[in-house]
Amino acid sequence: PYPYPLRSPWGPDPKETADHTLRFLQTCLSDPASGWRPPAAVVVEPVQGNGGVIPAPEGFLAGLRSLCDEHGMVLILDEVMSGFHRTGPRFAYEHEPDVRPDILVLGKSLSSGLPLAACVIRHSIGEASPPTTETSTYAGNLVACAAALAAQDVYEAEGLGERAAELGSSFLDRLRSVAQRHAIVGEVRGRGLMVGVELVMPDGSGDPLPRAADASRMAIQRGLLVYPGGHWPNVIAYLPPLIVDERDVAVAVEITDAILSELAAAL
Repeated sequence: PYPYPLRSPWGPDPKETADHTLRFLQTCLSDPASGWRPPAAVVVEPVQGNGGVIPAPEGFLAGLRSLCDEHGMVLILDEVMSGFHRTGPRFAYEHEPDVRPDILVLGKSLSSGLPLAACVIRHSIGEASPPTTETSTYAGNLVACAAALAAQDVYEAEGLGERAAELGSSFLDRLRSVAQRHAIVGEVRGRGLMVGVELVMPDGSGDPLPRAADASRMAIQRGLLVYPGGHWPNVIAYLPPLIVDERDVAVAVEITDAILSELAAAL
């Protein structure tokens, strides 16, 4: 289970959600009657992407690291969506100190759009696999690799991590201000420039409003690209380029305000 405070059976407090989730995992791993066979690995996103832009609550990844160490499991972090300064730091797991994955999965922003992916592994894991066993026909494409190196230089030289953190904070504040006027918004959340608006029924039940795809179509008609996500799907996800500015953020918020009004009026 992934700690999802808004819909957690243990309540909305992020710390309590993380703690209860970790205790549940510990019980299932330790109790011989749980029905769980010993897992080889745990695969997790530091910020759940397609699931609805759900950042792991503080302490969860560190607790997961400890569980993996205790039970001999490999910790695999998927940073395909959240990596390379999308949330501020180079990788989203770096929001928590002392968390280090055994395997790190990368892509997308790695090469700034050119087709390239990578798995970064601990030396001890690499030693367990004979040379030449990890290969494919198009592995190590020179143009894509050159683009990746150039992209890393730009990320650092232009301070795009700091920019994502600052603009992301402004974006969240603006969206939360707008959300107060719309009963169909259950939560605005995110890290850096990885932001989500969760849609709920306006009757106060908190039940999901699965209209993210409609919101995406409305946004495109107004010149804004958003991503329909979430478990139902009921989350409008924003993953803008790291070079956006405050004017772009303001326009995105204005369009979102109009979309929310239109969605509510259609219910």
